[in-house]
Amino acid sequence: MSKRWIKQERINHMLIIIWLYIDSDSHGCTEAASEALCLIWCSVSDACITYREIKRGFGAAFIEEELMEMYGFYVRAMREFHEYVEPRSLQHLCRTVLRRTIRRNKCWIPESVS
Repeated sequence: MSKRWIKQERINHMLIIIWLYIDSDSHGCTEAASEALCLIWCSVSDACITYREIKRGFGAAFIEEELMEMYGFYVRAMREFHEYVEPRSLQHLCRTVLRRTIRRNKCWIPESVS
């Protein structure tokens, strides 16, 4: 396996996954954390994270069992599993562009849609 660099933005996304997993595990609120993670990822246009990326980025900091649990938390929250980095659907990308445009124009959803 070649050593390829992981973009900082993807590292940041992985840190969010790890932080939400650890925080939800310590407070016993995995359902709320899963919902928060899903909402965060719905607003991001980046491809979904793969287990290989998490292992490459944080394999030195966590044992493999912990990484697998964290990735399982992410997969359950997203209700998707990706073995390879794949672009998001065109529908998802359009939604993120619309949300970003609405937010920049400081509009509310009902008014901006009409």
